[in-house]
Amino acid sequence: MVLVAVVVGVLLTRGGDSEQEAALATWQADLAEWESAQSEALVLPDGPALTDVVTGAALSPVGEAGTTESLDEVNAACTRMTAFADQVQDTPGPPALPAEAEADAEQTAAFEADLDALTTFQQAVGGPGATLRQFCGSYPLLITAHTTEDAEEARALFAQALQTQCPLAELAEVCQSLTTGASGQGDSEPVDGEQVRSVLTEQLGAAEEEIDGAASAFVATLTSP
Repeated sequence: MVLVAVVVGVLLTRGGDSEQEAALATWQADLAEWESAQSEALVLPDGPALTDVVTGAALSPVGEAGTTESLDEVNAACTRMTAFADQVQDTPGPPALPAEAEADAEQTAAFEADLDALTTFQQAVGGPGATLRQFCGSYPLLITAHTTEDAEEARALFAQALQTQCPLAELAEVCQSLTTGASGQGDSEPVDGEQVRSVLTEQLGAAEEEIDGAASAFVATLTSP
């Protein structure tokens, strides 16, 4: 009976080791698959940058010079950036080590490096993503207001859009002045078109570059040996 018990114990131990090895192998394969999938998925899609299609002309009093900016082009550029930023934030982390598996320090380090890379990426995208969402939530409405034929309706839409949200925090004074004029509460101050364009180019360009750079760094980390 003692011999039988010893044999059974050995078989159970070997069976347990085999299950652990299988679980570890599966986890490593899942981790490699996650790295491959994310290095392909989390790449900024090609397309025009916002700075290529935004001139700042929509931030001018309704009924004056107007804007030649294309609503479709601005919306497309906005979607390209904001959808990607949302995709990054919604990306699940790498698969965790199963409870029944044991990994050595090197294997654990690989998982932690992937998790750190994703966390760093998501944090890097957070700020510029918020800037772009703010801009894209209001600027297209200003373009629409400029192309609305009914003057009263155009001014109301313009004022409402600005009262809800200025496209950029750095342009708050311009938005306030334009809101005053559009809502009939007073005359708006003359808008310095060059200054508006400069601020938009700087802020939008910086946000897009930060997101693109973070994406490139993330992919480089996942694909490095």
